[in-house]
Amino acid sequence: MGMGGTRVKLRAVVGGVFCVLLAEQLWEAWRHGLTMWVLAGCVVLLFFSAGGLALMFHNTRDDRKQRTLSLWLLETLKVIGTTAIVLLAVFVVVRGYGLLRQ
Repeated sequence: MGMGGTRVKLRAVVGGVFCVLLAEQLWEAWRHGLTMWVLAGCVVLLFFSAGGLALMFHNTRDDRKQRTLSLWLLETLKVIGTTAIVLLAVFVVVRGYGLLRQ
């Protein structure tokens, strides 16, 4: 017997964690009156949402019935997760290179 439930990619989980952390940072920026940071964060979320929507449309171009809100959310989280993983890898490489040069 197989396990029930939805299979979710690790990229989507990382994207969800990143969204929670971003929301926390946006809330703190709002509390401290840093409206430009809040605006920049909202633009970033809008950019990722558009990327998830475009990816969903590309993946479901043959079957329009598969286009659902949950699929859009999942694709958006995967886009955010992929970006977060790549940025983290670039940070580790650049930081490691800087430490090794010293």
